Amino acid sequence: MMVHVTIVKVGEVNTTRECFDAEVLIRSRWREPQLDMQTTAQAINTMMMMMMMMMMMVMMMMMMMID
Repeated sequence: MMVHVTIVKVGEVNTTRECFDAEVLIRSRWREPQLDMQTTAQAINTMMMMMMMMMMMVMMMMMMMID
């Protein structure tokens, strides 16, 4: 699995509130053997589910970076 995170732009940093604004590009790539033998509809459903899980992980990582 590969995850590539690029910080595009860091906006205002508020030191008193300990937070900042940023534009981030996140790209991930992985091989999913379960997709090899599935129909197109099944493959799309599996990919969507995995993308939702990946986005949740990324959001959790970003929340940890802010704290």
